[in-house]
Amino acid sequence: MKTYLKTFRQNLPKVHAFYTRPTAKLLSHVHGRSLMRIYTKSGKTSFFHTQQKVVVVQNLLTLLCYFYCVNRIRNQKSSKPHFFLVSGSSALPGTVRDAPKLLKKCKTSLQTKKYEDATNVAAELTRLIGKYIDTTAEDVRLFGKSLRYDECFLESIVVLAVASALSKTIKNPAEKLQQVQICAGEIKNTNKAMIDDDANSKVIVKEYALPLMRGDLRHVENMTAASEQNRCLAESWILHRIELSLHLVGELPEQEQTLLDALKRMDEVFGQGKDKYQIYGHLLNNLGYVFHQTCRHEAAAWYFKQSASAVKVAIDYDDEKERKQDVQQSERNFRRAQKKTDQLVFL
Repeated sequence: MKTYLKTFRQNLPKVHAFYTRPTAKLLSHVHGRSLMRIYTKSGKTSFFHTQQKVVVVQNLLTLLCYFYCVNRIRNQKSSKPHFFLVSGSSALPGTVRDAPKLLKKCKTSLQTKKYEDATNVAAELTRLIGKYIDTTAEDVRLFGKSLRYDECFLESIVVLAVASALSKTIKNPAEKLQQVQICAGEIKNTNKAMIDDDANSKVIVKEYALPLMRGDLRHVENMTAASEQNRCLAESWILHRIELSLHLVGELPEQEQTLLDALKRMDEVFGQGKDKYQIYGHLLNNLGYVFHQTCRHEAAAWYFKQSASAVKVAIDYDDEKERKQDVQQSERNFRRAQKKTDQLVFL
C-alpha cells in the first residue's frame, strides 16, 4: 500500500484506485465494503474505505473506468485480491470517454427544456454503454440510485433512463419485467427528491420523466412472452409509480384516471383474486386519497376501507411490519374521510 501511495504522490495529480476480491461482483464494490478510493489533492493523500452502503462514486467516468478494469481481470483465476489504478480516462477506449460528455449534454438539455434532445442523447449514451461496457441494467440502475443520494437529480434521471433501456434488452421475460418495473420505481423516487429540492423541477417530471415511465408501461404491455398475470402485476406497479408522480406535479384528474385504469386491469386479469396482491391495496388507498382531496369524502371512505381489507389478506408482503403500517395508514385515512362525511351530514 505504501508503494502505491508513493506512486500517487510522485506521478499522478488525481487518481482513483480500486481494491476488490476476485469473487465479488461489479457494483457490490461501489456499495459495499470491498471498494476503496484513494486520491491526491493539493499534495495531500486521502484514503476512503466504505463502512456501509454509501455513495463513493462521484461521476460516470469513474464508474466506467471501474467496470472496464474489473472486466479485464474478472476471468483470471486467483485467490489474491486485485488492486488496480485508473488515472483520468486513460484506461478507457476512446469511444467510451465520450460517456461523461453525453451525460453532461443530456443534463444541459433538461435544464434548457430541450426534452427531445435529452431523449436522443440518453439513447446515444445507452448504445455506447451497451456496446463497450460489460455491465448490466441492474448495475446502471444502482448507479442512478446512488446519484440521487448524492443529490445529482438530473444525472440520476438520465442514468435511470439508460438503465430502463438496458432492462428492455434482457431476454428472460420475468427478469425483464422485474427490472423495468424497478426502474420505474427509482425514477419516481428521483422525481420526488428532485421536486422536494426544487419545486421548479415539476416541469422536468411532466415533460421528461413521465413520458419515460409511460414508455416503460407500453413496453410491458407489449411483452407477449410473459404471462398475462405477471404482465398485469408489472403494469399495475408501473401505473402506481406514474400516478404518484402525477400527484407530485398536482395532476389530480390524470392521477385518478391512472388509478382507475390500474384497478380495471387487475379486475380483468385476476377477478375476485385481485386482493391477494399488495399493489391492489395501494391503488385503492391512493384512489381514496384523490377522492378525499376533491371533496368526495363518502367515496373516499369506502376506498380507504376496502384498501385496509385488501392489505390484510394480501399474500405477497415480505415484511409483516410493512403490512401493519399500510393497514394503519388506510384505517387512519378512513377515519378522516368518515369524519368529513359526518360533518357534511350534520350541516
